[in-house]
Amino acid sequence: METEEWGFDQNKPNDVTLKELTFLCKMMKGYRESKKEAEDKVKEITKRLRDVEHKVLNYLEEYGMKNFSSEYGTVIRSKRYSVRQPQTPENREAFFGYLKEQGVFDELISVNSRTLTSWVRQEIEAKKDEGDCDFVPPGLDKPEITEQISLRKPTHG
Repeated sequence: METEEWGFDQNKPNDVTLKELTFLCKMMKGYRESKKEAEDKVKEITKRLRDVEHKVLNYLEEYGMKNFSSEYGTVIRSKRYSVRQPQTPENREAFFGYLKEQGVFDELISVNSRTLTSWVRQEIEAKKDEGDCDFVPPGLDKPEITEQISLRKPTHG
């Protein structure tokens, strides 16, 4: 039985459609290769930038400077807190229990990382003021504190 008898149109690709499809595949391949080359280049530039930033940070630290101004901008040294979510069920339970004790469980249970980090930092600072310099909310690892620099555009006067 022929497919036309069933009401189907037997559309066969014509040469123009196949040539266009072949050309689009060629373009797709080229763009993917270009994208990969660009990503590789960005990775290399990022590595070089990190190396230079590390050297600048070391010099600022060595000379006891918080910032440095030049004709290319002002480099500012700062510290960044980073808090990871509890990694095990036990730690999660301990941390959630602590949040409940503090009365902030409902506010922080679906918290994004920045909000969590900010709140943990406040908790740690408050405990330091009370004399507990080693406090970390139950269930969390000690915050990672990394020093970073930023470069601000020069001010033209």
